[in-house]
Amino acid sequence: MRERVSTFLNRVTMRLQVLLLLCLQGFFGVRVVKSIKEVVGNLGGSVTLPSGADPTWTLSTIEWSIFKNNTWIATYRDGEQNIDRIDRYKGRLSLNTTTGDLTIRGLTMEDNMEFNVDFISTTEKDDSTKISLTVKKQLQQPTIKKVYSATMKDGCWIILNCSSTDEGVDFSWNVTPSRVTVINQTHVQDNSAVLFVSLDNTTRRADVTCTSSKNTRSNTSSSLLECDRVEPPPKQRCYDGSMFCVGLFVGVIPTILLCIFRGKLCYNKNIPDPNVPMA
Repeated sequence: MRERVSTFLNRVTMRLQVLLLLCLQGFFGVRVVKSIKEVVGNLGGSVTLPSGADPTWTLSTIEWSIFKNNTWIATYRDGEQNIDRIDRYKGRLSLNTTTGDLTIRGLTMEDNMEFNVDFISTTEKDDSTKISLTVKKQLQQPTIKKVYSATMKDGCWIILNCSSTDEGVDFSWNVTPSRVTVINQTHVQDNSAVLFVSLDNTTRRADVTCTSSKNTRSNTSSSLLECDRVEPPPKQRCYDGSMFCVGLFVGVIPTILLCIFRGKLCYNKNIPDPNVPMA
């Protein structure tokens, strides 16, 4: 008997709660707010707050507000929108009058708060949504450095190091094409990651991307890898020939000329002078 009475009282209580909410909504304009949606944005970046409106609705009124006193920051009424209602958001808002979504640019830590949106359709249907925006500092772009490379006859080996100034980040590599041989290793203490890349003659270049991530934040850097070209050794034949010619001109030819000149002098000394009487 007691269980039946308890069950009956619970049903009555639930019905009374539903009736109370309907009365408040009908007579005082109080709207039942859905569960709070969580949205994350990066400091200095942009974020879009979804209104949650039924996509089949044609919206006639959109009202975005902040704070407990529902200070309007962007509105759309009778076909006209106003997105410069308060100074802190002037030039930073964009309102989609079809979906009711609100875009905020140049996020600051002051935007870390709850936003409310109320909207009405052309068929007098209304609804509301509450959104909690969390603004986080964006991770710094990681740095990729080539620490070693070795060119071989069949290709080359390249060692890369990816590091970040942010602490406690995780690293991941992405290499295309996928047939490239890679070996990766992460150094937690140095806050860096090392990647060994092997390129052969059929794949002498590859695109490498290093991603640093922490919780829901991430940033990337990319690098194009190519094997260094092996220059053929210079031809020595022409060089040796030219040196031979220079040596011949500088050494041998003057020697021959000197010998000829000396021989001429010797020959001239043995010829008697006709003006000197013979003994």
